[in-house]
Amino acid sequence: MAVLLVLGWLFGIVGRERRPGAGAASVAGTIVESAPPEGIRPAQAGLLVDEVVNPVAIPATVVDLAVRGYLRIEEDPANDDWENPDWRLVKLKPADKDLLDYERVLLDGLFASPRRRAEDAEAVWLSELEQDFYHRSRLVRSRLYQDAVQRGWFSDHPDEVQRRWRLRGLAVTLVGAVLTLVAALTTYGLVPIPVLLAGPALMIGARRMPRRTPVGAELLRRVNGFRAYLQPVGVDRADPAQAADQLSPYLPYAIMFGLTEQWTRTFEPVGAPPKTPWFESHRPYTPHRFHNRIHLFSSSSAAILSATPPAVSGFSGF
Repeated sequence: MAVLLVLGWLFGIVGRERRPGAGAASVAGTIVESAPPEGIRPAQAGLLVDEVVNPVAIPATVVDLAVRGYLRIEEDPANDDWENPDWRLVKLKPADKDLLDYERVLLDGLFASPRRRAEDAEAVWLSELEQDFYHRSRLVRSRLYQDAVQRGWFSDHPDEVQRRWRLRGLAVTLVGAVLTLVAALTTYGLVPIPVLLAGPALMIGARRMPRRTPVGAELLRRVNGFRAYLQPVGVDRADPAQAADQLSPYLPYAIMFGLTEQWTRTFEPVGAPPKTPWFESHRPYTPHRFHNRIHLFSSSSAAILSATPPAVSGFSGF
């Protein structure tokens, strides 16, 4: 009974507040918005929806910085491995007042690798950042959470809320295990089992614990409206000529929401996406291939920039 009450509370009361942002946005009943609300950045939008900074937030921000002229992404022309290319990031201008704090931390960190080639003072290869960027990645995540709280979107840092509930769940699990062992030697038998099971339930439900403020909940509704615009139905509503101007600015959001393919499908009626000055590839430029390379860059950079150094492996914490 105790376990049922805990589960009901976790996935009922708490879930009721979070449900509008969970999973894919439904177009039905959603007011579709054809622009990001209030200039919200891709990683901020992802945090509002998921209540956690997912690894894809970093490549989405890298692409967004490229679109805004801070760097250029170049595919290695000498690499013939179609599935595992390397990428060269070229710095075009330094961080300025237009960057948010977490964006500045990310941009500066990309070009601070100790393994950067001496002849490439203003460039770095993505492969050179593997395992060197881990601590910078954690700092970017921390600044993103701090940014969301300062803007009044969450009542407390979502990562800290989740960590506290995971620790509580672990404590309940340990207490339940001790009580179960003690009870097994008495006539109480399996009476403490519900306590033992409640601990893992709390740990699993920890991700649902962060609470959005009314301001955050309203902004989430608008973000979901924009996400619906990037989905197939939203793309079908978009005018291809108009969408050509939106391809680059909105692509980082599509990456953040896992909608890269759907968004780039907008350009099939006009034959191909327009050339983008921030992304260079030596292979044919087609809608399908553009989506494929952007998706590959996103997945590669998410893995590389979040790779844990061997020295701290196993100590990532809660």
